[in-house]
Amino acid sequence: MIFRGRLSFPKFDANRYSEALEKEIEVQIRQAAREWLRAVIPRVPVWAGTSRGSLQPLGRFLRVAIPISINPTSRGREGVGPEVGAAESTFDFTSRERRFIFSWNTTVRHFITNNFYDVSSSINLITPGPYGAFEAGKAAFDRYIQTVLPQKIPRLQDYIKYETKVVGG
Repeated sequence: MIFRGRLSFPKFDANRYSEALEKEIEVQIRQAAREWLRAVIPRVPVWAGTSRGSLQPLGRFLRVAIPISINPTSRGREGVGPEVGAAESTFDFTSRERRFIFSWNTTVRHFITNNFYDVSSSINLITPGPYGAFEAGKAAFDRYIQTVLPQKIPRLQDYIKYETKVVGG
């Protein structure tokens, strides 16, 4: 007795899936960085605009407005202002060996110091620290990754195709 038939075999396109997954993760890392920035902005007070100005390059890249209303008493002072802060910050989105990294850095010393400490006893500050901006940004970034990323990951079944083969004699 000879049986003849057709069988369908699943075939997973791992390369296509990996490419789609990496592309989506890169998009979502940028979205999480937007959440980071939106959480940081309101925590950074403005006097001359240097600290908040350091967020502007990232804001331009991510298309997030960075509002800066400079205090009139700071005008005309050298070494301060949004453009000074912008020149003292860097950011990067990198991916290496399936590791996706968002980094932002500033060298605006008073921003870094006031983010972590209350130095108002030695300096008369309109808004004393600690600002907690970096912590708020990290929490917003992590929350986005934990809640949104799992929903955005490509579905495995979209990358499975079935091949039909004739079997039997």
